Parts: sequence; C-alpha cells; structure tokens
Amino acid sequence: MMVAEHAGPCFGVRNAIRIAFDCAGERTYISGELVHNPHVTRELEHAGVVKIDDLKALSPGDRLIIRAHGEPESVYEYCREHGVKIIDAACPFVKKAQSLAEQMEKDGYQVVLVGDKNHPEVKSILARTKSGVAILSCDEINDALLCKGRFGILSQTTQKKENFLSVSAALLAHAREAKIYNTICSATMQRQEAAVRLAKQVDAMIVVGGKNSANTRQLYDLCNEIVTTYWVNDLSELDKLWLQGKTRIGLTAGASTPDRIIQQFREHLEQI
Repeated sequence: MMVAEHAGPCFGVRNAIRIAFDCAGERTYISGELVHNPHVTRELEHAGVVKIDDLKALSPGDRLIIRAHGEPESVYEYCREHGVKIIDAACPFVKKAQSLAEQMEKDGYQVVLVGDKNHPEVKSILARTKSGVAILSCDEINDALLCKGRFGILSQTTQKKENFLSVSAALLAHAREAKIYNTICSATMQRQEAAVRLAKQVDAMIVVGGKNSANTRQLYDLCNEIVTTYWVNDLSELDKLWLQGKTRIGLTAGASTPDRIIQQFREHLEQI
C-alpha cells in the first residue's frame, strides 16, 4: 500500500478548520459547509456551529463564519449593517481570485472564470463582478462571449491545470487582448501531480473525500484515467472485493479530508 506524497488537508482548509473550532460555541453560525467534507461538517455541528440558510436568521451580536470557499461581498455588507461579527475563514487563494476578478472588470476586461458555476467558490468570485461568467470547458465558449474581445481569465482554485490551459488557449485564439492568471492553488496542483505519479505505479487507487468536493472529484478523474479508481468518504464504503487480485494499492485524499480519516484508511489497507 502506497500513499501519495501530497494528500489531505491543505493550508487553507487547516486554517479554516482551526479558525472555526476556535470560535465555535454559543451564537456562532455558518451559511453552508465550512469545507466540503461531511466529517468536518458533523464535528462543527457537535461543537455548536449552526448552519443557516438565510442571513435574516442572524441577530446583532451573533457571529458568522465565512467558509473556506468565500462569500459574496453582499454577505460582508449585511453583517456590518446588522451588527453581526464576521469570522473570516476564507482561503487566501480564493480571496486573491476575488480581488483579481474585481480589478480586471474595473480595467475593462470580460472576466471569465474557468470553473463550475454552481460551486460556492465560483459564486463568491463572480459576485465581485457585474458581468463575469464561468465556463467549465471549451464547449461552453460561444459567439456572444467571443465578441467581447478583451478577456480577464482566471481559474477556480481546484480546477485541473490541463483544463484551465485548454480553455485559456481557446479564448486567447479569439482575443484582441487578454490577461491570464493561473489561480489554481499550489496545494491543488501538488496533490494532482502526486496522485498521477502514484496511479502509474499501482494496480488500483483509493481516493478519499466528500462526494461534493471539487478537488476530490479532480483527483478521482485524473487517477481513473490511468488505473481503476474508487472514490469513498469513509471506511464503511470500502468493498474488499475491489482489491482482490490487486498487489499494489495507492491512496490519496482530497484537500478537505481530515488527517485522521486518511490514517484510518492507511491502517485498514495495510491490514488487508
């Protein structure tokens, strides 16, 4: 059994979890999941952090944790106007992408974010613009977008590097002018590269992480292109039959998967 050189929590996730648990307690809320991992979500609930769907549920003096994926500026404004204390656990890489998107639009560029338009991080970045768009593949590039001419291109922080480069190249071919910022975080690239290296050395890969985690999805897709790969969130989902006849098993995990969960899988797989 082999573990990828880089696997599990990145700096942004570790920092967000530390901040959230440090302030957990009475009158502490969050609008969504801190990170996309059910283990972390359950632990925060047990610690007293309450998830809300509407900011109107907050009262003056309450505390709102800004999740790792970031929030639109409107959330910050609402909290300031209503006396709600902000506990900012947003990832620094996400904040950088937010600032770049905002500045590029001010400079007259059509902001194009390579990413999933339904992901909370993407929503938080595009909310800093008036006309920014998100596209996930070259197939989504249309004439209405191409006629803009001046593009400010950046990426969801957990995108595959190859996809970002592919979409950027397609836009660049039609651009009068373009600014391109690779805002994929270094930890994401490290984990993807390490997972690919390991997948080439084993008979099967196990990828551990929440099923709604974008970066875990990317790890799974990359590994599955190379070798039979299974995506699980906890040990109860692991089927020993998957590993019959396999002599070399690789293990990696998404950036929001707690270290203790990775260790559980490592110990379990070493005993099989």
